This record gives sequence, structure tokens and C-alpha cells, in this order.
Amino acid sequence: MRTLGESFELESHPRRPFATSAAISNRGELAFAMNDQLVWLREEGEVRWDVDLTPLDLAFDAAGERLAVGTREGIVALYDREGTLLALVHDAGDRVPWVGFAPDGRLGAASWDGALRFYSPDVLGRSPEELVAAAERAWGLVLEEVLEPRQ
Repeated sequence: MRTLGESFELESHPRRPFATSAAISNRGELAFAMNDQLVWLREEGEVRWDVDLTPLDLAFDAAGERLAVGTREGIVALYDREGTLLALVHDAGDRVPWVGFAPDGRLGAASWDGALRFYSPDVLGRSPEELVAAAERAWGLVLEEVLEPRQ
């Protein structure tokens, strides 16, 4: 069999017998999922980390700095180059067999419930307090002053 470029031999393991998904970044780096483990083959070395989810699809952002993961559990996870979890999106619906980044940087996720959802990665990792403060600055108001208390 003839191959183009390099080939990678995946480590055999009883729980991780084969790659279930893979993605190539614009930087030429490779990431792949093996059941409950993610591997990112970076220029500066390999990073491996275990996940409590079952990855179905992987996608790099345009800069190759973040890795999105669509999962069987209906959750979208976002990681940085070190394998640090940046955000978990729990409202992604049913299984998420496709994730990708739009040209404007938004993270897209298609799920088995028939929906295609878009998220801003810059907002996903922020705390509720940070989001309220950003909204107040953008809108020039204090939310507590304009929201009616619940009865």
C-alpha cells in the first residue's frame, strides 16, 4: 500500500484499541480520540489526557490553539494546547457527531436532535460574574437596577 507523508502507529491498549476520530490543524498538527483519551501531536511534543466523555468528532480552531470535541453524551468540550479544559457546553442536545469552527471563530455543533448550534468560544469559558460585568459595560447599565425581582 502506498501512503502520502507520515503514518502514526497508535499504541495498543485493551480499552483504546483504535482512534475513533481525528483532526488536522492549519499548523499541520494532529489530534485524535481513542474512546476516553485525547492525544494532540504538537510541534513541541505529544499531549495526552483522559476525558470522562466519549468523543465522536474533533475540530481545531483556525489558529490551532483550541480543540473542540463533540461527544456521545451530548456535550461539547473545548480544550487548549495543554489539554486544559476551557469549557463544557451541556445544552448541545443529543449526541454531537460533528463540531467545527466557522470563519468568524464561532464554534458549531450539530446534534442528533436535528439542531445546529453556534457558540462564541470567548464567552464559553467565562464565569457568570464576568458575563454580567461585560454586559453591564457594553450596555452602560447595572442589571440589578433594571431587572424586576421574582415574586
